[in-house]
Amino acid sequence: MTEDIFEKTRDLFEQFYDEHNLDENSDFGHYTRKQAIIEADYLNATLCEILEYIQDGGTDLAKIKAIAYDGLYESRI
Repeated sequence: MTEDIFEKTRDLFEQFYDEHNLDENSDFGHYTRKQAIIEADYLNATLCEILEYIQDGGTDLAKIKAIAYDGLYESRI
């Protein structure tokens, strides 16, 4: 059953990718697989940091923006 879920999820991603011509329309279409994985890892880590900050009661939008911008900057280095 778990394998079916992963297969269905992969199929949904493939369909979305193809329907939206992400090779040409995405800001990341020119990335190599390794570059895309690094970018995804940095952005995931940044999102998790923002969510943890909010979960811990953080409400300062300037801090949230700073975390987001830092994550975007770090992913480009």
